[in-house]
Amino acid sequence: MSKSVMALLAVVVGLALPASGFDTASNTCGRITDVPVPTASFAGGSRPWLRGLHRLLERFSEGDGDLKAKETASFVLAIDVNTRPLPWEIDAERRGHMRLLTWRGRARQNDENMPALVLKAGESWCTSSLARPRGARLRFEAFSLERDRPATLRVASAEADLFRRELPFPRGFGESEPGDVALEQESGKVCFHAEGGAVAIGEARILAPEEPGLDPRPRFIVLTIIDALRGDVLRRTGGDASALVPNLEKLSRSGHDYENAVSPGCHTRAAVWPLLTGRDLMRIDPLRRRQTRPFETPLESIYARANVPITQIAESVGYHSIFLGNNPDFRRMPTSSRYSRWSRSDMGTSDIVGALPALFDRYGDERVMLVYYLLATHAHSDTPRRLVEALSCAELGDDAQCGCSYDARARHSDEAFGVLLEGLSAYGLEDEVLHIVTADHGELLGEGMKIANELSTFTVGVPRVAYESFDRGHGKSCHVVETHVPLIVAGKGITPARWSGAVSGLDIVPTLLPILGRAPLARLDGVPLPLSFPGASREGPFVSYGFCSDSLIVGNQQLIRWVQGCRLSEGGKPLDHESELWTALERVATERSAPARLRPWILQHEAWLEERLAAEDALVFATMNLDAARVIITVDEGRIVDYGPSGTIYGLDAIGASRLSQKGDRLEVAFSGYRGLYYVSTSPPRAPLRIRIDGEPDVVTFVGPLQLPMETGAGFVDPNRDPSFLVADETPAPRETSRAALRFWWRRFPSHLSDAR
Repeated sequence: MSKSVMALLAVVVGLALPASGFDTASNTCGRITDVPVPTASFAGGSRPWLRGLHRLLERFSEGDGDLKAKETASFVLAIDVNTRPLPWEIDAERRGHMRLLTWRGRARQNDENMPALVLKAGESWCTSSLARPRGARLRFEAFSLERDRPATLRVASAEADLFRRELPFPRGFGESEPGDVALEQESGKVCFHAEGGAVAIGEARILAPEEPGLDPRPRFIVLTIIDALRGDVLRRTGGDASALVPNLEKLSRSGHDYENAVSPGCHTRAAVWPLLTGRDLMRIDPLRRRQTRPFETPLESIYARANVPITQIAESVGYHSIFLGNNPDFRRMPTSSRYSRWSRSDMGTSDIVGALPALFDRYGDERVMLVYYLLATHAHSDTPRRLVEALSCAELGDDAQCGCSYDARARHSDEAFGVLLEGLSAYGLEDEVLHIVTADHGELLGEGMKIANELSTFTVGVPRVAYESFDRGHGKSCHVVETHVPLIVAGKGITPARWSGAVSGLDIVPTLLPILGRAPLARLDGVPLPLSFPGASREGPFVSYGFCSDSLIVGNQQLIRWVQGCRLSEGGKPLDHESELWTALERVATERSAPARLRPWILQHEAWLEERLAAEDALVFATMNLDAARVIITVDEGRIVDYGPSGTIYGLDAIGASRLSQKGDRLEVAFSGYRGLYYVSTSPPRAPLRIRIDGEPDVVTFVGPLQLPMETGAGFVDPNRDPSFLVADETPAPRETSRAALRFWWRRFPSHLSDAR
């Protein structure tokens, strides 16, 4: 993030003080502190080009002379014949489907590089004869330039008195007004005339007649992820009887509210990367083996690096991708390298909202995909004392205390989201933004697994009265309140509706791809969200991954599987009923307590997991930061039997198509413009494998079954120290990495590791 943005981020969060009614020393629900109300000043919200005119034409407004000839220029109005409005800047290579109209008149470029037409008092200017669809609209923004001289801008049809609009500026310099003129005819000139004072005109666009449906390529796409926000918050009131999250409630009423959304993970590190890639965690990280902390390997998971986040795809079509949030977990995942701008992970909520004005100042006139991540609802975040008092629950018992503390933190996150909405409105972007709001996971508040007869959640081999209220948090149980999250999609063209069918967080990326103008990716695990009604329903299966358990949901049935040998603890102490929780995984499919409709999915899910775990016998290599290169894979004899159904080669960016050919014992991959590629084989070759890389990679990494890296430029891992690794018979010098021929043979990891499931 730029220095100007970072300068706004130093907002001091209130000190922690004891609160009456809450035992802050032993409170497991969140520390009660004087957390301030999140606020930000958007300085009137004028657009950057208007602020630029304000500065650059200051002397003109004070009457010290006419605009100089060198300040006169031409600028271009772009009309997309595919009926999409576009920004002023146009790629010369993309002009094939455009009609470009040059507006000639007095103009100059301001600091933000946005053209503007300037008309002095009494001056007129007309466009050429514009061809446009019947019922199109001309939209623009006008700005008064002279102090103490009320001005009026008249907009009219030149050929006939078909339309006439007046935009008054009674206070003179600094006033701005949006213009919106219906163009009834399919051709004709549009004339502008300034009276009383000078007026600047900018951001003129001709829009096609409005049609129902989602606005393609909106100016702003905002993906808001609120950590640990339960799926039931939108239908609850606080202790003060008002809506618990009023800003989210308001947004949900203006768009699609998906009542039964399932998160792909029960904790942040298992959920966020799937949310951004549309890929199930076991596909992203098949070597995970139920690791309690995925993505913390030295490579931060080569598999995750090989899956392309939606932010990077947005960049490929002209968006800036910006992360503004505060979760230190993100530093353990391969996300920070995938954004144009990235905020500090230690920011408080006040820091985040304080950065919004600078963000809108810098990017308000460009296309942006913003990931707005709020950690304030998380159990480890401070609980605002003022909201605890406002919700009238400071004297409740321990369980209710946790519920009240959670409600206060959820209200605090909603406040921060409200500041985002305020900023979008102040900058005139409220009609040009697509909102997607969800959570990485829900939160346990003492519900446990005690099951009434009418509920369908169940465990295998665990007494129904066990596991009650021991875990306030998330990531361990994958209980339904941890997997159930809110999901809202709102924006221009989306009709308000409430959708009761089940959907998944994995569906976000498939939904955004056509909006960005990109074709669907074959390797996605989600499907596009239903954005019109009635839409198609599906019952699953939906899978969520936690630290110690997985959740499988089909329809209204949920199965929670515990990983054998995993230990849960609270306050560092083993659980009293720990021995009752663990059960052998192979018993799941035959357990009588499993509903008949769920049993086939259990069997399928078992096979599905085994397929992904089979990659633990994989040979993996990856190249990073390749500009253009050729990778040649050969075996000493026979064909490359591990390519095809049992082996795959992927581009790390996966946006273009690499050229791949196979002849006999030779597989060649040539590509250009990729950051790199990786190759995964799930069965050993019949002979030692030789890999040659022609190019200039910064790093070549070979990854074995345990995801331990082997960087050829930094020396190989000693096979005696790491018997799970594949062994190379030669070690190239560090500077010879890019042109080395490396020989490998297959070596399985020790059997005791393969049995540790």
